[in-house]
Amino acid sequence: MDRAECPHLSRIVSNDELWEAVRDFDRILAESLGRLPETDNGHPTIRIGRELHGLAFDHFHLTLVFRYKSKEIARGIFSSFEMENPVVLFNLARAFVEHTSSIAYQENALKKAVSDISGKQIEDQIHKSIEFHRDIARRLITEAKAVRLL
Repeated sequence: MDRAECPHLSRIVSNDELWEAVRDFDRILAESLGRLPETDNGHPTIRIGRELHGLAFDHFHLTLVFRYKSKEIARGIFSSFEMENPVVLFNLARAFVEHTSSIAYQENALKKAVSDISGKQIEDQIHKSIEFHRDIARRLITEAKAVRLL
């Protein structure tokens, strides 16, 4: 398999400019937390704002993990094909399919979070909803970082 035969997979491996955008966004996200007022004054919108920032940070971190894993799995697919190792190739292909399913699940979870949280009006309901969706993101992060033995 030539990389030219798989343009989408090749793009995942060679698209380093995305990492530049990620670094910029990471810096912006980190700086934005410092701009939020401290939680000491007890104002509910500040607490909710900080919690929403945490939810955004969790999903951003998850996106970074998924992006890194996608790139490494794609590199492994090309290498295993070049080395004519079908066992590794099939395992990596399966991992890639599972991985893309996780990305789709994250996208749907994030859409549901936006819809769910924006529909709440009582502070306690908003807080519970944010925590519910942060828990989903944290579980996805844990699963994404887990090392699977082939």
